[in-house]
Amino acid sequence: MLSGLFHGLLGLWLLRKLLLRYFPSDDAVVAWALAGIGLGTNWFNYASYDSPMAHSALFLWHTGLLWATGEWYQTGRRRWAIILGLMMGMAVLTRPTEILYALVPIGWGLAVQGGLLPWVQWVKSRFGQVVLAMVVAAAIVVWQPVFWHSVSGHWWVDTYAGEGFDFGHPHILEGIFSFKKGWLLYTPVAGIALLGLLVLPSRLRGVGGAALLTLPVLLYITFSWREWWYGGSFGARPLISVYPLLAFGLAALLAQSAKWRNPSQITLRVVLGLCILLNLWQTYQYNAGVLHWDSMTAERYWRTFFLTSLKQMPPDLRTP
Repeated sequence: MLSGLFHGLLGLWLLRKLLLRYFPSDDAVVAWALAGIGLGTNWFNYASYDSPMAHSALFLWHTGLLWATGEWYQTGRRRWAIILGLMMGMAVLTRPTEILYALVPIGWGLAVQGGLLPWVQWVKSRFGQVVLAMVVAAAIVVWQPVFWHSVSGHWWVDTYAGEGFDFGHPHILEGIFSFKKGWLLYTPVAGIALLGLLVLPSRLRGVGGAALLTLPVLLYITFSWREWWYGGSFGARPLISVYPLLAFGLAALLAQSAKWRNPSQITLRVVLGLCILLNLWQTYQYNAGVLHWDSMTAERYWRTFFLTSLKQMPPDLRTP
């Protein structure tokens, strides 16, 4: 538990440092963005109550991946390619499907280089660094099959036997909006952050490119899993890895609001504050058993909205 909490807090600290690099004179904006991500999303649950799970570590690796990606494209230095490979390798070692986030440096590069051909030329000019990053990542990931072989005698172990993807029947709408586990229903701050991606300043075009390429693929594959609600969980836990990227959208919207009239500025912060309170309340309800781990419905959601314990649960809503 302490390890998960440590990874989560270290990831949040690193995210603060990263946001300050792109919003250097906006301490208040960065503070609000960190509050939104740290207190207003299900990251809070998986960095505290459920910190033994892998999500807080993944949050850290993906924050590092964003930092290394931006620095690599800005400086072209080999050390940032190595760190990029290190972060990608740690993420994939933690959860193999995190390989999807290789789209982040690709999308970032396409945006900052101005298109496919200029990006290909840029990558070709640093082909050795690309290979080095891949070698570093592979050197980390290879320890998973080594471990499997040492304990089972097999190089590959299917840890999700009986489960899998059904790409022909994705559950995207349910995964985003449903009362069962809807991402934006239980984490509305993510919706605000998504809106913020529309107002990213030109200096963050790399972030925009990464989001534009990564998010559609991520949502499609995440919610193509047959058990798209991902078992016992609060909200859409597989999407916690994308929160460092969304933090830029949240910060951009907060920075943009400085140009608005006072009532609009205040309204945005009030809405964000209410989203934080909602997340903290529902985190408590989830861990108290009021929000069921995989059987939530609209009726149960509204009828139990103000309950604090299972003792108060109406008999007809009690579920094993």
